[in-house]
Amino acid sequence: ARVADVSERAEFVRRGSALHQRLGAQYGTDWPVEALPEFLAAGNDATAAALPVVDALAASPSLALAAAADPEAWRTAAGRSHAPAVTARAATLPDVLSGARLLDENAARRQALESGDRPALEAALRAHPDDQPVAAALAAQRHREGETADALRRLEALGTPGRMTPSVRGLYAQLLAEVGRVAEADELLTRTIEPRLPRYQSAQRALLAAVEQEQRAPVERARAGVLPDEIRERLRNQPEAEQQRIFTEWLTAQLRASPTLAALRATRDAHADVVSLALSAGMIKLRRANSLDGAARTAALAEAERLFLAIRDEADGSTDFRLGLGQVYHRLGRAAQGDREMAAVLREGGPQEKLSVANVYRELGNRDRAREIAEDVFNHSTGRDRVGAAMLLSLLADTEETQEQWLRRADSQDEAVRVRLRDLEARRALTEGRAADADRAFAEVAATYLRRGTNDPASANNASIAHFGRYAATGDVAHINAAVRLLERSRAGAADNAIVAHNLASSLCYQGYVRVLGTLVRTATLRPSESDAQLLLGTLVAGPRRVEVLTALRRDPSLGRCVELLRQAEALAPRSFRAYRQEHAHLELLDDDGALLGMLARME
Repeated sequence: ARVADVSERAEFVRRGSALHQRLGAQYGTDWPVEALPEFLAAGNDATAAALPVVDALAASPSLALAAAADPEAWRTAAGRSHAPAVTARAATLPDVLSGARLLDENAARRQALESGDRPALEAALRAHPDDQPVAAALAAQRHREGETADALRRLEALGTPGRMTPSVRGLYAQLLAEVGRVAEADELLTRTIEPRLPRYQSAQRALLAAVEQEQRAPVERARAGVLPDEIRERLRNQPEAEQQRIFTEWLTAQLRASPTLAALRATRDAHADVVSLALSAGMIKLRRANSLDGAARTAALAEAERLFLAIRDEADGSTDFRLGLGQVYHRLGRAAQGDREMAAVLREGGPQEKLSVANVYRELGNRDRAREIAEDVFNHSTGRDRVGAAMLLSLLADTEETQEQWLRRADSQDEAVRVRLRDLEARRALTEGRAADADRAFAEVAATYLRRGTNDPASANNASIAHFGRYAATGDVAHINAAVRLLERSRAGAADNAIVAHNLASSLCYQGYVRVLGTLVRTATLRPSESDAQLLLGTLVAGPRRVEVLTALRRDPSLGRCVELLRQAEALAPRSFRAYRQEHAHLELLDDDGALLGMLARME
């Protein structure tokens, strides 16, 4: 193939720069969060052209924060400019961004957002009328109270959709769809996602590549016998399973301390909100497709498929890609096509690939098929593959007794097996009324998972479950809050995982129920489970305090997010009824007939 010469490459760069500058100008001050990245991609020549956009971002703390690192990148580029207006704005930008961060970190404001206290939220909004997260929290409350029109008005008071932060646009689109303006919601989400999705994908790929690269050197040194003296001493005379645990723990600590990975992870997380937006957009496109015929329906389904696939990062033709494609087909209601992709992996793959298929079926809610595949691997494998199958079968077990049976059939020296057995011991102690023993055991379980780092989605998820156990043992609501924070972290690293989405939704429901219930009874003494809390609240709703309790439930921010995430879990695992059952029970508690009818329509 002919290699382009220097002049051709320069022309290519010039045209690319001009295209980015035109796109930035088209977005302009009406869409400043989207405009600035285009001007930055255009290069130094566009620094002055971006000034009005930077001014628009600087005028709104919420937009300045939503733009993430882009304003700082512009300030760096502005250092090479001689235009007085550019240098003047560059000089003031650090104070602007610092002020935005101080507002975001204000303790009273954060407490108001977490508690949903309306007077505190109203006071915060009066102090800063353009504080979009606070305005959105109040709008979400009004929506949950059945006042969707007022909720829309509150959001529209912030300005045109392009002057809203991407997360606020997501709420605005949800409300538009609920009042029947589905096409507008679809268009808004699509316009929000299109420029952001490539940045998220690029950041995710860069992080994964860097993790692989940073893992390679210590692994190669270990194979060559070159390890720190302390680790070599710890490994000496240990069985293989214990050596693997010690080495994995050390390697995880090395990766956790890496400033390169921390920076790449922060970049990825800054764009991770696009995953929820893409899921919402995909769900809306599926909804639109149900009302269309012929070519229009086919196009809407294809767009939904593209969005569901876009939040995955696997390469076409790989096992992971086929698994991801199979999941997408299931989410689109094309189960037969999804099963064909899974069957191809089962035919061509080894034990680990088969267990990956079983895990996908588990996530999709088809536990019987997952169990069938895992049992086949267990019966026809040895070593680590057999242990992995036993571990998965323990997760698929319907009783604690069956869980323990499968764990006992695995390698008792494996740390993952030991921590699961310790978790069962904690639950047994809780059932037997030995709360202090249960709390100690759950604390050990959480600490074991957290040693692997909160950036590992599975470890963060499992540690959160242990914290819920600690709440059951102690009644200290701090453990529920810790569990929610861990699940938020897990969700950031596994944004399209249905199990994590459902677990986070459940934890938010639990947090909201306990918070509301705590204003009425002594929850620290009762230590109610999620179902007990829901039952108690239902009893109160049926009594003379009905209006007070319903108002508190509808205003609680955790409960609003709970429903949103349950709907995402439903889209991610359409054959699982767990999320539908939980949403149904929650909406019945709220006595929300309209939302119940909407849920039934989605299930048709």
